[in-house]
Amino acid sequence: MFDLLFARSCVAAVAFTLAGSAIAQDIENSTVTASNGISVSIKAISRTNRREIYSPMLEGESTDIYAGRVDIGEGAGDLFLQGSAYYRGRAHLYDRATFADGDLAVFRRGPVMVRECIRNPDARQPDCLWSEDFTVTITPDEVAHHARDGILEVELSGGLTLEKTKLSIPVDYIHAVVEVADAR
Repeated sequence: MFDLLFARSCVAAVAFTLAGSAIAQDIENSTVTASNGISVSIKAISRTNRREIYSPMLEGESTDIYAGRVDIGEGAGDLFLQGSAYYRGRAHLYDRATFADGDLAVFRRGPVMVRECIRNPDARQPDCLWSEDFTVTITPDEVAHHARDGILEVELSGGLTLEKTKLSIPVDYIHAVVEVADAR
């Protein structure tokens, strides 16, 4: 009985390994340099006819951000800014994003996570480091209208604490993503 179970387990393991190899071969990663000199990452998944195009990640003191677009089939996906905001204290739970002039941007909050907590014997609550993921959907027209001196600024705000976090990304990163995505 054990031999039969072991043999079936081996067959299943080989099948999963071969299936995993087939799926891995279905994904192609590449890097393309746009005409403005920005290197853009492309992940092409042929099985689903999906292309993910990303600018380099900008790592700041309290935020990480990149521009991207995901195209499925022949259709062009939405252009977006995506990343994480890091802060201490209570969860901010951002619920909106605005451009520098106050116009609302399309905002979606992702996971909110506690990264670490440090117990302080003099405080009622521990001092915690939080991360909050976000996606801000943008259009090329919004980039052209709201960018100043080659930088697009967006501010995350709202939630229980009314805290604000400013995001900045060079417009060249966004233009590079659009150029490479449109080049198909």
